[in-house]
Amino acid sequence: MVGTLITDNLTDNFGVPLEVTTVAFALALAVIFAGWYGVERTLSIHSIRTIRREAFYWAAILFTFALGARGR
Repeated sequence: MVGTLITDNLTDNFGVPLEVTTVAFALALAVIFAGWYGVERTLSIHSIRTIRREAFYWAAILFTFALGARGR
């Protein structure tokens, strides 16, 4: 829900085009996945047993929801 609110705020209140937020959050998500894999050597949600892996997971969720938001 926070990711959606971020995108809505950027597009509705700051006039950032939806295309710009889409590219920015897609790149952010790619960086999260690359960092997660680079550090942990896995992207498996079934092996989230450390705080660091959980942080990567929630960052991915945040940017996924921000990416999936629709402008009005």
